[in-house]
Amino acid sequence: MKRVVAIACGLKEPKKDYSIISKRNLYLNYGLLGLCTLLKQQGYEVEQFQGEYWKPYELIEKINDTEFRLDSIEYPVIISIVSFLSLQWCQEITRILKVEYGLKCIVGGKYVVDGNIEWLKRKLPYVDLFIEGAGERKIVHALSNIESNGLEYFGYYNRLDYSLLSDYKLYNPSIELARGCGRGCAYCADGNKKKSSVKDANSVIDELHFVEQTYDYEDFNIYFQMATFQVEDRWIELYRRRMCEFDKIFYWRCTSRIDALDLKSIPKLGQIGMRVLDLGLESASHRQLKLMKKTTNPKDYLQKAEEILHVAYESGIWVKLNVLLTAGETYETLTETMQWLDKNRKYIKGISANCETIYGPYNHLLESLKPFGATYVCNSDLEEKGYSYINLSDEINYDLAKTLAKDISRTIMTADDYYDLKKYGYFPRDYSRKQFLIDLNDLNQEELPFKIYKGG
Repeated sequence: MKRVVAIACGLKEPKKDYSIISKRNLYLNYGLLGLCTLLKQQGYEVEQFQGEYWKPYELIEKINDTEFRLDSIEYPVIISIVSFLSLQWCQEITRILKVEYGLKCIVGGKYVVDGNIEWLKRKLPYVDLFIEGAGERKIVHALSNIESNGLEYFGYYNRLDYSLLSDYKLYNPSIELARGCGRGCAYCADGNKKKSSVKDANSVIDELHFVEQTYDYEDFNIYFQMATFQVEDRWIELYRRRMCEFDKIFYWRCTSRIDALDLKSIPKLGQIGMRVLDLGLESASHRQLKLMKKTTNPKDYLQKAEEILHVAYESGIWVKLNVLLTAGETYETLTETMQWLDKNRKYIKGISANCETIYGPYNHLLESLKPFGATYVCNSDLEEKGYSYINLSDEINYDLAKTLAKDISRTIMTADDYYDLKKYGYFPRDYSRKQFLIDLNDLNQEELPFKIYKGG
């Protein structure tokens, strides 16, 4: 039996501050699921296991409780690491697989692996092969040394088989529409990666039929995966016409930019199921927007952002704004952002506020940020961990920035808002609002990025 185990690396601790709520988040590795789907098409029997917040030994035990017992596997284990935050977790699970089970390990994940193989060889000594870039044309060859040049490659996954994902019904499905962005933002891993063509609407509807059948026609939400969601009116119209093939509307979430959205298209997107729009505002400070290369015309940028918020609100679309505290941030720049957010609070469903982090052991971005007061929190972190937190300026160090980021989120977002947003793409499908409220009972307000009570 050509059985293959695929593992999506987990985290030893949540991406943000620890709480039971943070650990409820599920981070579907749909890229790895695409490779699993491809391997099934090539005749392999494959299952994907998500690391999430399982300890490596706990995940091993979970795998061994299935027909994919590790002592019966002949092929290398495929491991995807999509964040440097997962490095320690990956170190431990590759050691277990190699030392205790004698299994070879293949590791991929472009955001971590690309350009960093020599560094990774030191950090992950039990890995037999690292794969850079997209793995579609490489993974079959890596497993069995056969030529795989004939495999189709579209710049996106054409169809994901969720039945290959362990506990897949806990996850709301994702559908990949395109890859790359290429808009040049200084902080973004996709900033210089050319955007592929967008999957046509007919293919998306066909994939929805397939996913609906896989999920036994149960209700689910969708995450349309695309670094910057942007489709033409003819795409929207074709999708709308074919929606009548279903007896329900599939509500979906996506991520986009202010300069990518057409105001006239937003009501049409609401009509075909857009429910949550993750919108990359990043800042409302003119200086910070220019510094992060978000725009060269902050005034027009912020005016359009307001217009998007208004139109989305009127179209029944929840907008969650992404705010990034970056190098050079001061109380003055944060005040600009806060005043803008307060002025538009009626139209904002939630805020995800984060602090700039530098990723990649050979990343020299900080050199260009030093004139604005940025410094490493720990000078050795890039070499040791592959990422480093930074003090943003002489006024705002990293610890203060973390506190301020939570304060920004809490000014707008309530517990109800947070739950509503997370049910699209992150919380398990069976995680009820009642259980969410129970989980909140033992938490302090200071731990959370939202207000527990409205008006509180």
